[in-house]
Amino acid sequence: MSVKSVHSGKDGDTSSSPLSRSRDQSPAEIEELLREEKRIRFKVDLRLCTIAGLLCSLNLLDSGIISSASVTSMLKDLGLEQGNRYSVSILIFTVASVCFQLPATLAVRILGPRSFFASITFSFGLITLCTAFIHTWKEMILMRVLLGIAMSGIYPGLALLISSWYRREELQLRFAFLQCGEVIVLATGGIVNFGLNHLDGQGGLKGWQW
Repeated sequence: MSVKSVHSGKDGDTSSSPLSRSRDQSPAEIEELLREEKRIRFKVDLRLCTIAGLLCSLNLLDSGIISSASVTSMLKDLGLEQGNRYSVSILIFTVASVCFQLPATLAVRILGPRSFFASITFSFGLITLCTAFIHTWKEMILMRVLLGIAMSGIYPGLALLISSWYRREELQLRFAFLQCGEVIVLATGGIVNFGLNHLDGQGGLKGWQW
């Protein structure tokens, strides 16, 4: 079947094609379509960008929380004050994250965004929870490597997901929304960490473990 017959019908009549129907619409109908498009876009913004911004914020909070915990007794408790162990524990996260970004990007295309983001969110939440129960600097390095692997697919995956929902000229504003969420975390995360550090001794845990 030729391309012309697909668009024009069996007898070659082009009046039934979507393009010709859109040209025949009245200004009132076009205005109604534009309002409907804006309403749908707002719903997508509300659901997709909100969840994506929250995920980016958690990513930033979990990856940088070791810096806030370093002002407590964590360095001494884990032996990170010796040599460059603390610097290695920070650097190794970035190395693991960069190395696994490409496999994570391929994984989100194979598994789909729903399964992929649910898996990595559960993974880095569990790893962050387990970090409170480590006892040596080697265990800290291991947790940082696993955390970097779990978080390596967040930004590539979100870029792929958002670009599949919006037109090219709409992407910049949506990515700006994500960055706004990270700025809020940077502004408030230190205050939250300061309060958690004052729970030192509660429940048999040190302040950095909270």
